[in-house]
Amino acid sequence: SGEAEPRETAFVDVPADDADSGYIYYATVNGFLVPNGNMFCPNDPISLHDFNDAVIKLLAYETIAQANGGGVDGALKTVRDLKIYNGVTIKDYETVTVKQYRQLVYNLMTADITDFSYSYDGNGNINLYRTGTTKTILSQYFGISRYYGSIVDVNNLKPSARFKVTKNVSEAN
Repeated sequence: SGEAEPRETAFVDVPADDADSGYIYYATVNGFLVPNGNMFCPNDPISLHDFNDAVIKLLAYETIAQANGGGVDGALKTVRDLKIYNGVTIKDYETVTVKQYRQLVYNLMTADITDFSYSYDGNGNINLYRTGTTKTILSQYFGISRYYGSIVDVNNLKPSARFKVTKNVSEAN
């Protein structure tokens, strides 16, 4: 969402001058994170189930999680289907280490996401339909692409480089 300046929040444990208060405000107002009353508990560990819920809300994949069984299991299946747990060894879903968190966030930013529409059949089952091309969060929301290729020339006088692209992974630009 870009830079977020510190600001007042509704949480007694997040002062307005806290460097992260603007980000906390944005994440809670937009429903990505759900605090406990007037306490945000910024220094408390989160569970992987909390992480899954935040991912589902961030991507607006609630209907997909519901189609995957709903609740904790539906959220977990949806996040696993996005391959966000790749490279992360999980022994305990109740806490997240810094190393796990860094890999999860990297995987989230580079995960293939797509737009869906849905309808319900006569039995109340959800039918999902892909409506858009697959992109990553980095490409869709930030216009950042991942390229593969090689640098063919470097100009040290004007810091620049020419490169040959062999693959544009997200085709954002």
